[in-house]
Amino acid sequence: MIKKSLPAFAAGAIFAIAAAGGGVAAFAGDSTTAARAGTTPKTGSYDATGVSLDTDNNGYTDVIAALVKCPRGTQMTGGGGGDFTSTGYLLMNSPDRYEKWMFAVGVDETVTENPANVYGSIVCYSKDGSHLGGSYRTTTSVQSEPIPAADLALLRKAVANRS
Repeated sequence: MIKKSLPAFAAGAIFAIAAAGGGVAAFAGDSTTAARAGTTPKTGSYDATGVSLDTDNNGYTDVIAALVKCPRGTQMTGGGGGDFTSTGYLLMNSPDRYEKWMFAVGVDETVTENPANVYGSIVCYSKDGSHLGGSYRTTTSVQSEPIPAADLALLRKAVANRS
């Protein structure tokens, strides 16, 4: 009985160590696979500061939004944001298309709010630990990606529904 289960146990142990980032791998002899031996999966976080939006086109900021994206070669695993305005209320905190995260707050139009007081944050996964340059707090937060028209329409609707 031990002889029959030992190979399965050994295979399972090797898989568990490799999945945990232990760097153990079996090779078919190709150099590409061998070059990846010992790599460790990692995550990195990125922040983007908000941009002012005038969703009702009256000349005043009524939304501050931040759209932050994962670097090429990584996959989004989560996100969030922060609102340090005095009048902000949450409109959107969700994944967006193409490995991006949207964080948006509505603000009182009669108060001048600083867009830098809103930020979006995203967590990105790299299966081999690469592509994560400049992650979390190693550089100054960048300004948000441009807000796509489809997202702007959703924000416009959310502000209108709140009124």
